[in-house]
Amino acid sequence: MPNPLGYLSLALYVASFICYARNLSAPNMWVGRLASLLLAGGIFVQYLSLYQRSLALHTVPYDDLYGSMSLFAWLLGITYLGLELFHRQHNRFQHVHMCRKTCHQDGGFGYLRYFHERFAGWG
Repeated sequence: MPNPLGYLSLALYVASFICYARNLSAPNMWVGRLASLLLAGGIFVQYLSLYQRSLALHTVPYDDLYGSMSLFAWLLGITYLGLELFHRQHNRFQHVHMCRKTCHQDGGFGYLRYFHERFAGWG
């Protein structure tokens, strides 16, 4: 049976999703940080919910289907937040923007020249 912490974590996840969707349509640094913060809050509250549930049942939280799905969702959230924090240091879309820029400059064939220049030494 779901507890209030489960509903709170769901609300935090939905708010985080709304912020991520808003950040995709119109990128804003503060909206992106708010989305990450809401996701971290949802992960923490869901952890408390899983812990409370395991104490009440005197068993592991993945003993039944509800607990397994909740634990799987929690692990997905941790994985996504970890990947986001790991890749925050790098410019993820640098090559995409450069390719788009050169495509528009050379009438659609700039991407061939861009990738040839970029990866010519690989091999």
